[in-house]
Amino acid sequence: MRVKILGGLLAMGLLSVGCGGVVADMNAGAEARGTELTSQEQGLAPSCAPGYTAYDIWDCERMCTGYGNALNRYCYNGTDEYFAGNVRKVCGACY
Repeated sequence: MRVKILGGLLAMGLLSVGCGGVVADMNAGAEARGTELTSQEQGLAPSCAPGYTAYDIWDCERMCTGYGNALNRYCYNGTDEYFAGNVRKVCGACY
C-alpha cells in the first residue's frame, strides 16, 4: 500500500514539475513566439520563382483518416511547370 501511495506522489510531482517548466517558457518568450508565428504563416503558402505564374488546383489526396481535398499550387512559365506545394488541406469527402 505504501509503495502505491509513494509511486502516485512521485508521478504527480514529476508531472507538475514538467508542466511548470512549459508554462514558464511560454510566458518568457511571448514576443519571440509572435514573430515565429508570423514567419510560419508567411511560409505556409508556397510561391513561384520569378518569371513563373501560379495556379491552384484542388486535388483528392490520402490524408487525415482517409481522403480529403488538397489545394495545390503549381507554377508555369509557358514551357516548364512544377509543383510548388500545398496551400490548404480539408479533411472529408473529396469533391
